Amino acid sequence: GIMHSEDDNAVTTEEKIWDLTMDINVKGVFFGCKYGIPAMLRAGGGSIINTASFVGTLGAATPQLAYTTSKGAVLSLTRE
Repeated sequence: GIMHSEDDNAVTTEEKIWDLTMDINVKGVFFGCKYGIPAMLRAGGGSIINTASFVGTLGAATPQLAYTTSKGAVLSLTRE
């Protein structure tokens, strides 16, 4: 995943930084599961381990809204 240097708070973070962060950090995990799970099932099983960050649960000490939100999304996706 990424934490872009221009990721800041909700007022100053540009939409392109938000979209890039979500595309890499969330969509990447989604596609890994979407295509990895059927392949593992065909092979007889396996494990997927998604990694996130404590900021997805606790928040961050400095503004990094897109990153923090993306890690919360990964945690939610994994629980589903």
